[in-house]
Amino acid sequence: MGGTSSQLMTDWICIATEGETVDGRDIPASWLTEMAETYDLELYTALIWPEHERYWGNSGEVLELKAEANDAGLTKLYARLCPTDDLIYSNRRNQLLFASIEPVENFRNSGKAYLKGLGVTNTPASIGTDRMRFNAEQNNAIYGAPVPFVIDMVTTRPGDKTMSEEKKPLWQSLFGAKQPEPAPVPAPVPAPQGDNKEFTEALKGMAQAVVDLEQKYSALFGDAEKITQLEKTVGDIKTQITEITQLFSTEQAKELFTALPDLMPKFKKLDETFSKLPDPNPGEKDNTAAPMIV
Repeated sequence: MGGTSSQLMTDWICIATEGETVDGRDIPASWLTEMAETYDLELYTALIWPEHERYWGNSGEVLELKAEANDAGLTKLYARLCPTDDLIYSNRRNQLLFASIEPVENFRNSGKAYLKGLGVTNTPASIGTDRMRFNAEQNNAIYGAPVPFVIDMVTTRPGDKTMSEEKKPLWQSLFGAKQPEPAPVPAPVPAPQGDNKEFTEALKGMAQAVVDLEQKYSALFGDAEKITQLEKTVGDIKTQITEITQLFSTEQAKELFTALPDLMPKFKKLDETFSKLPDPNPGEKDNTAAPMIV
């Protein structure tokens, strides 16, 4: 019956009530209270056994116990369980609907009761108890009277399986376990005893240094933008010079430059001829300059 382990945890489920066992013995309220007080996964983990049989494999773990009295004054033992997937599936298919505790009356000679295991069975207290009684006698075990067992709510199991801190001193004293020494607490670092005014001034100086640094970075980034713009302008000028150079390197430009020395005297002589022509309107003052050909 053993199945895949899960990381789920049930809500509190009643697994026992004070009273008779399947073989007629009595489970007193003190046993249930002691089991709730002393139970710890690190010390001994109570496993869940279908029909109290070991050869099928276990169906989960008992994580935590607590004992409470009901309105009738009877003490009940409640457990949080970590069931396997198979147990959850079977229980929801109306199988293994009853729980029966396996207590140990004097665990490790402590004089206290402890939960050794938990059986889950298909038979209620009034049916099939002969087989459970026979198994208990054969295994020299005590089986509690079966109580209704329903897994109706599960949550994610927390990672820490250790018992609560308030319970540890109790089971350590009961079972002779050595209590670990508490870790030393580091001494608090004393606050500086200097003048508050000096401390305040130092903080102001640090703040001003940060402001100055921000301004320097802002100026640096501003200059960088100007340099970038200047580099772009220079690049444009270089492009234009290259284009002009390419233009004047053509054959037509070369012929023009070759003929230019011969043309210049001719243009000068033509200019002198126009300058010697008589004024067509000598009585009028003409402020218009003579045409110049250069």
